[in-house]
Formats: sequence, C-alpha cells, structure tokens
Amino acid sequence: MKTKIVMIACMLATMLAMMLGTGDYAQAKPKNSVNAEGLKAAFVRGGKLWIAIGKTEKQVGQGSGAQTPRWSPDGSWVAYAVGEEVKELWLLDVKKEETRRISANGGSNFQWSPVGGRLAYLEENKLLWTTVEQGTGGGTENGKVAGKGVGEEAKAGAGGGKGAGTDVAGPASGAVEEVGNYGWLPDGSGFIVSSVPRTAPDGWEPIRIGTVRLNQPGQLHPLYTIPFTADRNFAIGNGIFKWSSDGRWVAFQAVPTASFSADSNSLCVLSSDGKRFLRVGYMVRNEAWFQWSPGEAKLAFIEGEGREATRNKRIKVVDVPADKPVVLTPEGYADRDFAWEGNDRIVVSRSYESEWTADPAKRPLPYLVLIELRDRRQSKLTSPPGGYGDFAPAYLPPARLAWVRSDRGDRNRVLLGDDSAQKPSVWIRKLDKAPSYYEQYFWNSVLDIYSR
Repeated sequence: MKTKIVMIACMLATMLAMMLGTGDYAQAKPKNSVNAEGLKAAFVRGGKLWIAIGKTEKQVGQGSGAQTPRWSPDGSWVAYAVGEEVKELWLLDVKKEETRRISANGGSNFQWSPVGGRLAYLEENKLLWTTVEQGTGGGTENGKVAGKGVGEEAKAGAGGGKGAGTDVAGPASGAVEEVGNYGWLPDGSGFIVSSVPRTAPDGWEPIRIGTVRLNQPGQLHPLYTIPFTADRNFAIGNGIFKWSSDGRWVAFQAVPTASFSADSNSLCVLSSDGKRFLRVGYMVRNEAWFQWSPGEAKLAFIEGEGREATRNKRIKVVDVPADKPVVLTPEGYADRDFAWEGNDRIVVSRSYESEWTADPAKRPLPYLVLIELRDRRQSKLTSPPGGYGDFAPAYLPPARLAWVRSDRGDRNRVLLGDDSAQKPSVWIRKLDKAPSYYEQYFWNSVLDIYSR
C-alpha cells in the first residue's frame, strides 16, 4: 500500500514538474503581485466577446466573429466589429449586458469621440455617428453628419433608422460623402476628414484634408492639400488621424497603393491651422506603431521600411515641430509594439534583429525593455520562458503595466505588473491569437483595456 502511495506521489510530482516547464502557463503567482482592481478589459475568446471587470470574467453577446473591441471614454459601452470581409458594427451596454447592431457594414473604421457619448463610423465612404447615454447606458440616437463631400459639392440627405430590436433606432440627418478617412477633433466638436483616393490623368488626385463641425454640418473647412508626387512620397490616401495632447498637431500616415503600403508609408504631422506640414519618417502600415506622449508634443514611432517586424525596425522619438527624430534602438535589435509611461519613459517590445525566414521557430521572440528618455538609459524588464514572447505593452496609470505573453499560437495570456513589469500575475487567460502579418501581431484586434 505504501509503495502505491509513493508511486502516485511521484507521478503527481512529475506531472507538476512538466506543467511548470510549460512557461508562464503554470508560473506560481508571486507574493504581493499586482492586482486588477479598478481595471476593465474587453477581449475575444473563442471568437466571442468577453468582459473582465477586475478578476471577474463574463461572456457577453451571442454568436462568434467578434473583433476590435473599443471602450467608450466613460467605460459604459464597448463598440466592436463582427464578421470577416463585411464587418458589422455592434454596441454593448456593459451595465445591462445588452448588445445591438449599429451598422451592417460600419465595423471597419469606428472611433469614439474623446468627450461626450458619440461613436463615429464609416459606411463605405460615408461618415456617420450615433449618440449614446453616458454613465448608465440605455439610449441611443443615430445621426449622420450633413455637409459637403471632401473635395466636391454637398450631397446632404435625410432618412430614418430601423425600428427597435437588433438595430439602433433614430432619424438620419445627412452625411459627409466621399470621406477617405477621418478622426474626431480634440474637443469632440466635429471631425478632421480626408478625400477618397481617385485617379487623375497624370496619376492620382491630391489628398485633401478639411474639418467639419457638428454644429455647422453644412460647411467643410479646407485645411491642407497633399499634392500628388511620383517619388518616395507617393501617396493616394491616408490612415487614421491622431492628435497631440495639446491639440496643436495631428499625425497620420500618407499611404500609397496597397502593394507598396505593406512596406513603406510616410508618417506626417500637420499643424491644427494647416500652416505647417512635416514628414518625420517612413514605416509600415501599422497604426498602433505611432503614438503621441500623453502630455507633450512628442511623437514616438517604429521607423523602418519592409513588412517584416524582425528587421529594420527602430523606435524613434521626435519633439514636434522639430523634425530630427532620435533613434533609440541599439544596433542588432528590432522593436515593435510600445507604450508611453508618462512623457519621459517608453516600454517597447524588442527582439534580436533577424533576416526573414519561412520557419516560425527560427524567428526571434520579443521581450519588454524600458527606455528612459532623459538620459537614454535602457533596461530589460522581462525574460519570457522558452517559446514565448512579450507583446503589446499597455500602461495603466498611475503605476501598472499590462502586456500579452504568447507562444504565437493558442497560448496567449494578459499579464499584469507594476510599471516596471515586476510582481507580475496572470490577469486574462485563453485570449484569442491576434491577426498577424510578417510577425506584426495586431493585438488590439482582440483586446482593449480600460483604466480610469
């Protein structure tokens, strides 16, 4: 009998050792580890939308194919897309746990207003918005921005929404036609918009950028025109707009045709009055790879042409309007995802630089590094176990850091630590794998964290 007990104990010990050898999936929770109190996450698991509030998780909504969750500024709503080729736009009332469809094809480009409870989205080349109640959730009101098309005369119209049920009800008041891309103005009073790419006898039409105010929906105010060129700065359209914290500058990518945009896009900065236009670098079409600091006009971006994330990718910072970015990546390394920690610290996901290989096992996996901008000191924060990498750092004020630890397969977790990635613990397990392209992993397609 004693022999059997000893044998069983040995077997259990062996199984435990094997589990511990699988990396972070069996790491013990350290003492005094950072907790998730006060945090919310919207994430995708098994193709379905889930919500985590603190340590409590719950699946919300029905069906599968959920992607790109985005929290409203007050944390009461989550907008998300459903579908692959044609993406529907859905809205979750977090408190009531109710979902409703906003648009049958508006899920490819949607953005919350920085203030108020408005959600904007594009249906093909038409810009629309909907208003929701803040704080408690509940009501919605659909609307469309009435006014001139970008680069042409007005095409305002009127219409009505469908009745209650799956779709949000509400009257339509018109639309801005022929919108290539857009962003909210910093105060939420309207939009910055750009023209739809169109061919011209000598190549392509210029990119026209303007603003539209919600209280003056019939007026398009021209801001700047990017002329067509056939050189390195060739572009036919642009990506999303991102404003500096003081609202004086807006950054965006000028984008060439699809095949070229996979390898090189020019990162541009435009002053809010349209009088100054700068090109600060060239980078891949990854709009998570350029970000303003939270309190100053400092723009960080992953510079480097070529679609592979494993080579020729350097993090740079430029103090706008100065146009001489500072390189912060050492020789022999490649950087990818990053997050600002205040105005003087950046956490970046870094790996050894490597030429592209078709064998995923030979591609280097990243770890997290802290960069101190004032003295340019750099320190390694994490050492993932074999077969795992650390991606997508997210700073959660005042002093927490979240990131994704992944084997690039079906083992993906959200870890939570202090602002130096110490005292880590697993917050979310079984996160879906992010879409990827040449080792660029788009984790914002399956995860959005809310901290206030």
